[in-house]
Amino acid sequence: MTTQAREIEEETAGPAARDWRSRAACMEIAAPNTVFFPIAEEPDIEDVAEAKAVCAGCAVACECLVYAIETGQSHGIWGGLTPTERDEFVVRERGLARR
Repeated sequence: MTTQAREIEEETAGPAARDWRSRAACMEIAAPNTVFFPIAEEPDIEDVAEAKAVCAGCAVACECLVYAIETGQSHGIWGGLTPTERDEFVVRERGLARR
């Protein structure tokens, strides 16, 4: 996500959304966009691992994941999951909900 896109998103998000984002561990790293939103079609395994390591220690990873799913984020690492992993998570959760 570009800086401009992030600024627009933050302006339109409610106070609760801004609150969890301000506590996110990714906000503490120098260049979160390059780690969490790699440009390559297939991100490097080490880059994904770096992002997931940050998420693993994040106090708001669950809120981040919920946000990504609810808003249909199709790029980047959110809540410690890649887009493919988020899709798989949603399918699994829907399957469990039907039982």
